Amino acid sequence: MSEIFDRSGAAAFDDVGVARCYQFRPAYPQALYHAMLELSPDRGRALDLGCGTGKLAGWLAEHFDRVDAVDPSRPMLEVAASSYPNPRIRWLESMAEDATLDPPYDLICAGASIHWLDHERLMPRLAASLSESARLMVIDGDGAWQPPWQAQWSGFIARWLEHMGRRHNETEFGAAMNRYQEFMVIEGRGEFVGAVEQSPDDFIECQHSRATWAREKLGPEPCRRFDAELKELLTPHLRGGVLHFLVRTTLTWGRPNLLNATTRRSAEVPNGTRHPDG
Repeated sequence: MSEIFDRSGAAAFDDVGVARCYQFRPAYPQALYHAMLELSPDRGRALDLGCGTGKLAGWLAEHFDRVDAVDPSRPMLEVAASSYPNPRIRWLESMAEDATLDPPYDLICAGASIHWLDHERLMPRLAASLSESARLMVIDGDGAWQPPWQAQWSGFIARWLEHMGRRHNETEFGAAMNRYQEFMVIEGRGEFVGAVEQSPDDFIECQHSRATWAREKLGPEPCRRFDAELKELLTPHLRGGVLHFLVRTTLTWGRPNLLNATTRRSAEVPNGTRHPDG
């Protein structure tokens, strides 16, 4: 797993405050959902990996007979279950690699979560869990895409990462985000754009749903300054008291590359030695 997405950083998602802030994340474009249905001719069971507060699982339950929604964070699942009280959904508190699955699945998806997962361990499980016609779908992108405040935003992020003793290398970050593609036979990709209107306060709350900017991680006084500086940055871009921006969401679909995942895992565990995660 990339150091950028070391699971120790994912502990932020166990924070009740982070889970509550998820409601301020923008919705995915409707065209994305239409594309996912077109790619899913059979709609018996679906599996949502890293389901968070249920944005995808709740929608899947409207179209599939049953949905298994997996996430290791109890606060996330508590918000999800209260937001989407659908008996078709089975909420599973577990790491995706260890979850008690009930295949075959006619769709397996990961929304803004694939980068946190152990691809060597997970992909063989997914390959064995997909029905013959099913696909693995990776969804990413629910933040502001090239907003009017982009120039100021880049400087703001760089400054605050430095304040936290971190740096942001776009090349390294992109490689870490896309590492899962080494473990997939990719059949296609699509991009979907949707318009969003959001108050500046809600936009700021959305930032605190990100692991990097969790309030608990920032601390009270830095968090106050973070919010104040961001609000000052956003204010000149308000129209009618709200922000107007686009969200661009990408969908990548295909099936797990079982050969690559198995080969990589064998190379890391020589002579049949038991893997420390196993």
